[in-house]
Amino acid sequence: MQFNHGNFHISVEHNIIIINMSGAFNELGIKNCIEGIKNKLVCFEKRSFCILSNAVELLGATPEAYLEIEKFNEWLNCQKLVAKAIVINSEATLEIFNIRSPSRKLQNIAIFNNEKEALNWLYDQCI
Repeated sequence: MQFNHGNFHISVEHNIIIINMSGAFNELGIKNCIEGIKNKLVCFEKRSFCILSNAVELLGATPEAYLEIEKFNEWLNCQKLVAKAIVINSEATLEIFNIRSPSRKLQNIAIFNNEKEALNWLYDQCI
């Protein structure tokens, strides 16, 4: 989907939700992305799942968007999330995520610089 508030595409491969994000997100854009992810989770019917978040083309987010991301990660911590792989090439953006979303520390997360390695790691975690 494309919005003027950040761009994203969400797909499902087996029990892995894949999110590709690009541009800069504000609160509305990230809320739309989160709603899309939650809609995909409905098909899992309380089964375990993994997430691959590709943020290579992410330019950043507003403070309000980071607040929504933290709320979403707190919610994820109460779901059947097995693992999360993040594909990112910006150390600065990663550090901002780490600071703004402390609830991620409770998640099984690995950082990658390409999607293929991230998917391979998730398959090892989720199967």
